[in-house]
Order: sequence, then C-alpha cells, then structure tokens
Amino acid sequence: MRLPFFRTQARKDILTSALADWAGTPFVGQSAIRGVGCDCVRFAAAVLHEVGAATEVEWPRYCLRGGGREMLDVLCNSIEATGCFDRIEPAGVFEPGDVLVFSTGRSLHHLGLVERDSWFWHCYDAYGVTRCSMEDSTFAKHLFRIYRPMEEVE
Repeated sequence: MRLPFFRTQARKDILTSALADWAGTPFVGQSAIRGVGCDCVRFAAAVLHEVGAATEVEWPRYCLRGGGREMLDVLCNSIEATGCFDRIEPAGVFEPGDVLVFSTGRSLHHLGLVERDSWFWHCYDAYGVTRCSMEDSTFAKHLFRIYRPMEEVE
C-alpha cells in the first residue's frame, strides 16, 4: 500500500526543522550547500534527501538560461519516473512535503516544498531560501503541478 511519506507528526516536525535550517541560504546555481548556496531544484532534493524521502531520486540539472518548456518537461518527467511521488492535481489543498512545480515568467521550472497548510519554502534568485504562502497570487497563479512523496508500507 502506498501512503504519503509525511503522514506522521514526527516526520512533519523533521521536515519543518530541515526547511528552517536552510533559511537565508543564498541562491547559487547547481549547488546545494546549506548556508552557502543552492538553487530551487537542488534545495528541494537536498531537503527531501535529508529527511529520508525520495533518497534515490536523480534530479535533473537546473538550467539558468533557456529553461522553457523543455526544462519543465525534463523536470516533471524525472520526478514522475522515480516512482517516489504521486502526481496531485492542483486544488488548493497542500500536504507537508508536497513538491510544487511553478511556471514563473521566463522560468518554467521553479520548485518549492510545502511545510504546512499553504506555507512553502523555495530558493529564489533575489532572496535565496525563503518561506512564502500560496495565498500570494504571485505563486498561486503560476502553480503548474504538485508531486507528493510516497512510500510503500505493508
């Protein structure tokens, strides 16, 4: 049986702590070093790995130039191919650990991780790792897809 990875309060607490530990880490493309630098894809991958979810996932390289629809397809296909995530239709209901895929401006491959309710963390060029709300229309109108980390249990 497949269940959400972050179904227990203990795992949710570990996720919240891990996300907060990355707060303020500046944006640095192709990096994932807490406090030193990361990009949105490497940030999501590092946090999920750190808390034990999706540890075997091969995340695609982040493309600072170009991006576009091809990068969005590569990113979504990579996530879907792992078998570690269920694709969830965007409906305004978020669960801790959900991977949010955005299409923002010229960047069609931005990721965020849900902490709880409508709050999520992401790494953005001008701000580094920061916490935002999906109630902000800037993000709500650009949400493209949601992936929920899952695990097999007996």
